[in-house]
Amino acid sequence: MQKIKSLLPFIIASITLLYSQLSIASFHQSLPLGQYKVGFKLFHEYDKRRSFAPKYDYFGKETLSPIGRPMQVAMWFPGKNTAEKTPLTYRDFIAFTSSEVDFSRQSEFERDQHINSLLNSLPENAKAGYIKFWQQPTRSYLNIEVAEDNFPVLLYAPPMNASIHDNALLCEFLASHGYIVVSVAAKGEFTRLQKQSIDEANIQAADLSFLWEFAQRFTQNSKVAALGFSLGGLSNLIFATQNKDIDAVVSLDSSVMSQGWLEDLQASPFYQPSEFTAKLLMISKNMKQPSLNPADFYQQVNFADKWLIRYDHNTHYYFSSEQLQLRMQFEQFSPKEKTAITNFYADMSYNVLDFLNFSLLDKGAVLQRPQRDIKHSFEWGKAKKQPLLPETIPNLILQRGFHYVRAILSDIESYSPEYTARLSWRSLNATAKNLVQRKRFDEAILTLELSLEAFPNWYQTHAMLADYQLKFGIKEQAIKHYRQALKDNPIHKETIKALTTLGEDYLDYKNQFVPDIEVAKYIGKYVVDEKRFRKIYRENGQLFLYSNYWDKPLKLWPYKNDLFLVKSDDGQSNMQILFQFDDAGNVASMKTRGLNSGRIGDENLKR
Repeated sequence: MQKIKSLLPFIIASITLLYSQLSIASFHQSLPLGQYKVGFKLFHEYDKRRSFAPKYDYFGKETLSPIGRPMQVAMWFPGKNTAEKTPLTYRDFIAFTSSEVDFSRQSEFERDQHINSLLNSLPENAKAGYIKFWQQPTRSYLNIEVAEDNFPVLLYAPPMNASIHDNALLCEFLASHGYIVVSVAAKGEFTRLQKQSIDEANIQAADLSFLWEFAQRFTQNSKVAALGFSLGGLSNLIFATQNKDIDAVVSLDSSVMSQGWLEDLQASPFYQPSEFTAKLLMISKNMKQPSLNPADFYQQVNFADKWLIRYDHNTHYYFSSEQLQLRMQFEQFSPKEKTAITNFYADMSYNVLDFLNFSLLDKGAVLQRPQRDIKHSFEWGKAKKQPLLPETIPNLILQRGFHYVRAILSDIESYSPEYTARLSWRSLNATAKNLVQRKRFDEAILTLELSLEAFPNWYQTHAMLADYQLKFGIKEQAIKHYRQALKDNPIHKETIKALTTLGEDYLDYKNQFVPDIEVAKYIGKYVVDEKRFRKIYRENGQLFLYSNYWDKPLKLWPYKNDLFLVKSDDGQSNMQILFQFDDAGNVASMKTRGLNSGRIGDENLKR
């Protein structure tokens, strides 16, 4: 009996270790590796574009702190030749965290001290569970040979305040299928711990930008995706919105699907689903109660292929291999529950792999997987074509030719009819001038016609188009546009001179006017805003436009029924007054259009 008692601690430890090995074995069995062994490297880098510690202390003395933001980078990669190698344990991953922000703590002594410190900080009843978890083997081999290929890059963003190994199982699994996976701990702007704010998520987004630049040292492959869980799954959305080079994003139970975080993000400048263009996979929980995890961001993404998978459970930590394995040390799960949870994690991981293979390698498809113990829903949406930025059109005309751009515009206008109106007449007119200098005369004419589509009835464009047409021998069309220019601005001296030179008659604006009997309906006050107004009045037979924020009134010429001219010695004040009418023909409002800028002001309602 005494001998049995003396062996009891050894027996308990053996059972504990066996349970631990069985626990990790069930995950490994449900999630077998791909064709590659999994290598692991740890790097200590500084992002010198950002600071982490003050250069000077309170008294103004230099602190001698390292320059830059400390970035301890973990890399899982496709490897080979693991003979005589022992895989890392989770204790190794925990030990590596000793130098997350303090790079001086990389020795074995420092790491052991870090482990002991963590262990001593735990409640007594928790220590055994953590030790069980730390003893478990990973499938990562430190510093093994890299497989010879050119692999895509995956950037993993851990959840709030979590370390690099938060989802080590997923990172290993993806590396074994031919991806380089890099990660850095989720930390605050100046401290190891993050604050609960959108600004901190943006800091993590900047960390991902550093990771992408860092990873390019190890591959020539330009394909890249961002993965993230929880707050990391929100940060990678911000990152991909800001970085158009990102091909795909995986967001695991993202904070953007949490009501509080969603509202904070929507109130920030970082909520821009309309600018999101990377292929998107969002995996979440609460299939039967989707309102608990709102999909606003997903639904508002229009210019990216997108997939949304919801699982029928309500447990956030199921999406993290570290948190999941730790809970299995402490919480009572039936064998059936353990199988269901393990299968869920595997199913989620295969969904991620299918999505990445499709998005980055153009292999396979993203399809609904067979239902298992934990059911799931599946939906997807096809990307709409995203209109080009209007400011890129002029340069594209120069680079690729007008007819190439015209085809693009015709397609954009089929689903965004207002697009052409967003083009800049100034830029298009400058482009036409550039085309003439390059002797691309036909394209110059077409570009000016496009400018008139974008900004109709603009005398400067009509006059410029007429000048070119006259130069190229298209006289009749030139006269037509000169007349239109004078119609839009009857006091344009260059147009008057051109028509006179051509021997063409033209209508002098002084001979055109609204009859006196009609003028009364324009007289009155027009509201600009709460404090400002404009007023049209008549004095000594002359019409004036007055505003309470101008130095003096301006003379008006009632040139047409819906258009008056301001007659001013100050060229900057020359403008048109454009009137709008109600159904009964009464003046309802007015707008101003500057004859130098072409800008049309807001509507001023008549009171």
